[in-house]
Amino acid sequence: MKEKLIDYLAFSLIEVIYLIATCIYLFKLHALNRVLSPFSDNAYEVLTYKDGIAIYYFVIALVMMGIGAFIIKWRLSQFKNKYLQEEEKMAIIINVIVICCLFLAIWIFINNPILRAVILALIGVGITGFTLSNN
Repeated sequence: MKEKLIDYLAFSLIEVIYLIATCIYLFKLHALNRVLSPFSDNAYEVLTYKDGIAIYYFVIALVMMGIGAFIIKWRLSQFKNKYLQEEEKMAIIINVIVICCLFLAIWIFINNPILRAVILALIGVGITGFTLSNN
């Protein structure tokens, strides 16, 4: 049993590292969200808090989701194209489900209030750019 667990961890090393990094990021993001929640009505204050740390966390969310998508794509291509043992196939399925759950957690955590502020800022920049281009 111990050998199988070690084999699973070795097979899933990238996913384990991704899981740990994402959990650390989510804990820090949750702490930031608690600090930013009083400012949630003011997108400017959210985005400029501590020299734009919200933007930094937003970019990290995009990077984390991109890495997760790459891992899923890579593992699914292995699942289709390579001969794998049943345990490895099961490990891939579990890993993909865990990464999808992490995607959902990142989306929920970044959506309150950072994503809202970023979207409002992008809309404001878009409206300003459209207005200036029509003059």
